[in-house]
Amino acid sequence: MLASSLMALLLASSAEAVLLRGPSDAPSGELYRKCAAAMNLAWKAQRNNVCGQDALTGASRMKEHAQECQKLRWGDDYAASYGELLGDFDKWCGKPKCGQNGCLHGTCARQASFPFDPVCTCEQKWSGKSCDAPSCNPPCSNGACSEKKCLCDRGWMGATCSAAVCKDGCSNGGRCVGPNRCQCLTGWKDLPGGRCEQPVCEGGCQNGGQCTRPGICECVQNLVRLEKDNGTTVLEGFSGPRCEQGPNYWFGSQCTSCVGTGGHWCLKDGICVKGSDPSKQICPKSTSMLLDGFTPMVIHDNGSPCRAEYRKCVEVAAPVQHWVVHDDAVLGGVCGGAVRGLLEEMQSSVGKCGGVQLQAGGNMYETIYAKAVAKHAAACGPEPAAAAAKTT
Repeated sequence: MLASSLMALLLASSAEAVLLRGPSDAPSGELYRKCAAAMNLAWKAQRNNVCGQDALTGASRMKEHAQECQKLRWGDDYAASYGELLGDFDKWCGKPKCGQNGCLHGTCARQASFPFDPVCTCEQKWSGKSCDAPSCNPPCSNGACSEKKCLCDRGWMGATCSAAVCKDGCSNGGRCVGPNRCQCLTGWKDLPGGRCEQPVCEGGCQNGGQCTRPGICECVQNLVRLEKDNGTTVLEGFSGPRCEQGPNYWFGSQCTSCVGTGGHWCLKDGICVKGSDPSKQICPKSTSMLLDGFTPMVIHDNGSPCRAEYRKCVEVAAPVQHWVVHDDAVLGGVCGGAVRGLLEEMQSSVGKCGGVQLQAGGNMYETIYAKAVAKHAAACGPEPAAAAAKTT
C-alpha cells in the first residue's frame, strides 16, 4: 500500500475510532492522527533527501510509535510501510550493517518482519551475533557452544549434551530420558523421585493386597474391618491373582456377639445362624468339614475360636495338652526335644494367647502351659523351671 494512501486512511479513521472497538479499549482519534503524522514526516524527509539526517530521524520516530500504531486497524500496513522506508534507505544509501564489527563469517540482512533490524546469517561452523564464534559440530542439544565445546545445561551430559542424567539411575531396565526422569519398561512406573521401582499390577490388588512385582499381588494375612458397633472383623485368607478370592475365615466381634447370644457362627461363611444348627444351604463352606486342624468351622458355646489368633494358639497348645494328659511317650518322652520346643513356643505366645479356651469347658491356654512346665520340671530337673518363672 502506498504511504500516501495509508496516511489518508489513518486520518479518515481517526473520526470513527471509537466505533472500531469496545469503548474501554478503543484507539483514540488522537492516536490515528499521531501515527499518520509520524508516517508523513518520515516519508516527506525521505523524498527530500533519502540519505539525509532528517530521513534517519523520521524513520527512527516512526519506529518509536510502531508498537502502539500496530494496534490500529491499519497497524500491519503501518509496520510494512516502515519496512519499505528502510528498504529504500538501504537501496540508495548502502547496505545495512550488523553491529560494530559486522558479520565476520556470514552475511548481514534485515529481518523479514518488524522491527526489520539487520541480523547476521552465519556460515557453517560459525555462530554468535557477529558470526565470530566457532560453532560446535555436531551442535549442542541441551547446552551452549563455547570454544568448540558444549557447555551442558543442568541435568544433561555428553559431548553434545544429549545424554540425560538421572541422579540415582533407573532400576529394572528403565532408561533415563530427561533430567531425573526415567522411561520404564512395561510393568514398572516412575513415581516422583522414583527410579522405575514401583511395580504395576493391572486392575490393582484387592482386599489390602500389595503389588510387589509386575502383575503379582501379595495378599495380606489378615484384613481388619471396623464394624458399625465399633467392633472389628478380622478377615483371614485371601488368594487369587488380585487377592480377589476369600476370605477363608471371619473372626472378630460379629462372631463373638453371635456366639454370646446362643447363635452358631459359620467361620468360613461369615454368617450367624440362630436356633438350629446351620444347614449346608446357609453355610456351605463351614458345614463341609467339622474342623480345620484344631479349629471348629461352626462356632457355638465357646467364643474363643472367634479370636483371630485362636488358630495359631490352638495348633501349639492342643498337642501339649494331649501330652500333659496322656502317655509320656507321646512327642518323644517327657524330656525330649519336641516337648522342649513346644514349651518354648507356648511361652513366647502367652501374651497373645492368654484367655484362649481350647474347647467349651476346657482348659485355658496359660493353664495348659503351666501344667506342662510343671510336669517337665518334675521329670527333667529344675532347668525348665526358669522358663515357667518368666510367665509368673
